[in-house]
Amino acid sequence: MSAIPVLLLLLAASSTNGPGETATVQVERQELDSTESLRFLRENREFLRGQLDRLRTRSEWRTSEARELSAHQQWLRGLDRDLDAARDSLGGEGDGTRGRDLLHRIEALATIETRLDHLDSLLTAQAGRLHAIERDYLDRQETALALLATGLPDDEAVAILVHHVDGDPVRVALDDVSREALRRGAIATLLHDFVEPRLHELGLSVERSDGSTHELGSVRVRAVRDRLTFVQVDLESADPPSTLKSEAWAR
Repeated sequence: MSAIPVLLLLLAASSTNGPGETATVQVERQELDSTESLRFLRENREFLRGQLDRLRTRSEWRTSEARELSAHQQWLRGLDRDLDAARDSLGGEGDGTRGRDLLHRIEALATIETRLDHLDSLLTAQAGRLHAIERDYLDRQETALALLATGLPDDEAVAILVHHVDGDPVRVALDDVSREALRRGAIATLLHDFVEPRLHELGLSVERSDGSTHELGSVRVRAVRDRLTFVQVDLESADPPSTLKSEAWAR
């Protein structure tokens, strides 16, 4: 960092020459060349280096006598050692507690995993039993039901609907030939399918040409296991919502 030296010049300074006269002082600043400091360093470089080379590091060793600790100081030092030992014991106990907790958690997880494996094996076994029952039922299914009908309950009927709880109603379309045959006492097959060996309730209704439906009634029949059960119903005996007259047999 360079500095601009300021030279103060005293141009006029004098005591009073006589009564009523005062001295006049004028101060002026003269700016010097900024390169003068650098020129001084260059010219005295060797001198400055020589002064720096004279700086040396000197080590001095002093001997002092150690004093024996007093009883109070020894007591304080013992307290400090006891505190360090207590901290070490507490830390070791904390590590042991954390280790035991981790071990207990691992054992609990292992127990839960064993239980889950047991439940999974039970579910697998149950699925196997259900599959075996389903395969046995499908492979050996011989229980069937045939629904027969006679009579024409409505001259405008275009179809007969059979309602059951296992799905959508079965629609049996009727044309002029079918209607005339039923009117003369012919028998029409409304349903022929495999069913479960239990009591079944079937609802019958008529669909007219205008799209409306007319309920006829219902019929109950118990399907015999591994047999074909026939049930014949008289549609002209319909008196809704009563049960239709029917006759059942199995072979």
